[in-house]
Amino acid sequence: SNKRQISSSTSSEGLENKIEVSKNMLFISMSGIYKQTRSLNSIRKGFNNQANILNSDADFDEMTRNYSGAKRKRA
Repeated sequence: SNKRQISSSTSSEGLENKIEVSKNMLFISMSGIYKQTRSLNSIRKGFNNQANILNSDADFDEMTRNYSGAKRKRA
């Protein structure tokens, strides 16, 4: 009877340890995904800012009748 209790308590401790490890691995994975998402969002904002600058430059080129420069910047 004692061996059964020890065996069942040992197996339940092992299961609890596995669950804890799984939780930790999930947290680490989610943390990495969050960092990647944050980096991608920063890159996206940078591209949007650059696109706004180029569009503004293209508008200025069109005002000064530099149509080829405006076309290149819009592309």
